[in-house]
Amino acid sequence: MTMSEQQHNSRHAEEAWLEDENKISLELVLGDMWKGFLRFGWIVMLVFAVAGAVISTAYTAASFSPRYQAISTFTVKASTGMSDSDDRANYYYSSQSAEQMASTFPYIIHNDVMYDVIKQDLGIGAITASISAEVVPDTNMVTVKVQDSSAESALAVLNSVMENYPQVARYVLGSTKLSVLKKPTVTEKPINIPSYPRKAVKGAAMGILLALAVLFFYAVTRSTIRTEDDFRDVLNQKCLGLLPLMKFKKIRGDASPVVSVLNPRVNSSFRESVRALRVHILKELDSHPRDRVILVTSTLPNEGKTTVALNLALSLAQNGASVILVDADLRNQTVKQALNLSEESAGLTEVLEQDVTIEQALMQYEDTRVRLLAGDHVSEHPSEQLGSKEMAKVVAQLRKMADYVVLDSAPCGMLSDAISLAEHADCALYVVKQDYATGNRILSSLDRLSVSRIRVIGCVFNAIASGLSGYGYGYYGRYGRYGRYGRYGKYGTYGEKERAVSEQAKPES
Repeated sequence: MTMSEQQHNSRHAEEAWLEDENKISLELVLGDMWKGFLRFGWIVMLVFAVAGAVISTAYTAASFSPRYQAISTFTVKASTGMSDSDDRANYYYSSQSAEQMASTFPYIIHNDVMYDVIKQDLGIGAITASISAEVVPDTNMVTVKVQDSSAESALAVLNSVMENYPQVARYVLGSTKLSVLKKPTVTEKPINIPSYPRKAVKGAAMGILLALAVLFFYAVTRSTIRTEDDFRDVLNQKCLGLLPLMKFKKIRGDASPVVSVLNPRVNSSFRESVRALRVHILKELDSHPRDRVILVTSTLPNEGKTTVALNLALSLAQNGASVILVDADLRNQTVKQALNLSEESAGLTEVLEQDVTIEQALMQYEDTRVRLLAGDHVSEHPSEQLGSKEMAKVVAQLRKMADYVVLDSAPCGMLSDAISLAEHADCALYVVKQDYATGNRILSSLDRLSVSRIRVIGCVFNAIASGLSGYGYGYYGRYGRYGRYGRYGKYGTYGEKERAVSEQAKPES
């Protein structure tokens, strides 16, 4: 292959790559617009449409100025210049004179001289009316229309035009005579009454266009994690697994389906993704054989950390290991909810308060090698309890009872709970939901998590939508039980004081 052929192929490959990149970007923008629409776009469009209709209607009503129209039709005849027996001039009509009058009539009535005569005749300082004239082709018939803000003014101006036209036209056409065919009439109602329904529709359409512009701006300015490459480029973290978005068809009378590798309704791609995640995690743990307590957390609620923790525990058990799954989110216990377990049981809160022993609180999950430490009651002082010596004793005891301990923690983006709990864990697995939390917020949360010096082995890219699909994950609703920030409040109990403590605890660089 010659050098020129190699250069040609190289340019062709580069152009193909750039074209592919543009396609991906366009797909991301369109996907973000669609997801934005599914999240809140229809509400935005509805609000903008209603606002546009109201504003358009209100503006039309406020700026409306009524216009009344006076109209009259007459003929114009030119004089022969000769007098008859009655000592009156003779008037005649010809096609030539009609054409001449048709071309000169508008100029005459809009002439300054004509306006001055009308103002003097009516005793007014200015003419606010609009005057127009239409000449029927090849005839001497003329229709004059006068529009003004009041019916009386429009009619007065029209009468003045008809009365004074011959006098002004004398300087151009000579003597003329007007013969009225249709007496001057004026409309009783304004001729420009707006169509408010049409204005409302037009305003609503403009509102929808503006809403689409807002959605487009939302799509192109998104700073969330949307692709696997974002883990490397934005977060500088390993992506250990990609879990697809799971949706189930609702069956009347059935409980919410469990998003679990044991559920036959879960598709094979999800099972394979969980299996691949387990392989990558075990590979990361090979270099640290003593790391057996895995903390699972995320930036915000509803990123699917409980689902990831549950399926990781089940997958490790399927690989032959004994696993204890601990619901360590003491503010919002969700493990039992995720598994559709309704029977009341003691959990980590009761163990830490020494109401029950670990052996009494642990319960076997179906026919698996997974045991659960999951309760129903929330803690009044979760951060203090998770960072206590009693928690250290509980974790130490759990290490002896299983090959792996998986801790389902609270989100660390708003709370100090995960940071307190990380003191007792060996490593952390970070869950990132596709197109959910911003890159800066995730980085800030990872930075806060590093205060505990825990090793973050990598991230899980969760709830990956195919095409332009929306969001949703098993038992999660739009925001799950958390609401927008749910029971944590906007910033939860992680206040400025705790932030200051975390900052002071950071190692000096």
